[in-house]
Amino acid sequence: MATGKVELEFDVGEVEKHHVRFIFDQIWGPVRIRVDDDVVVKRFEMFSLSKMRTYAFTVGTGETHHVDIVKTRKRMAGGLRKQSVVARVDGNVVASDPE
Repeated sequence: MATGKVELEFDVGEVEKHHVRFIFDQIWGPVRIRVDDDVVVKRFEMFSLSKMRTYAFTVGTGETHHVDIVKTRKRMAGGLRKQSVVARVDGNVVASDPE
């Protein structure tokens, strides 16, 4: 059965630093992505036919970075099983759950 919350946190940037936090509650459905405490994604995803969801956004103003967070569920009983999440910054994996 789904274990509840999936959370990822990671930093982006060398000179212009930002902190990204991804939170997904598998049981109740809310997805939140924050950059430096500002909400950049706020969705409710309790039911989905798609096995994969990608959240893409840019972080920074002077030093910009492309962030992709990909949430993947299993094919059979996907909503009842822990979903995997992978975060990439400029194409490089920086965090994942399960690790």
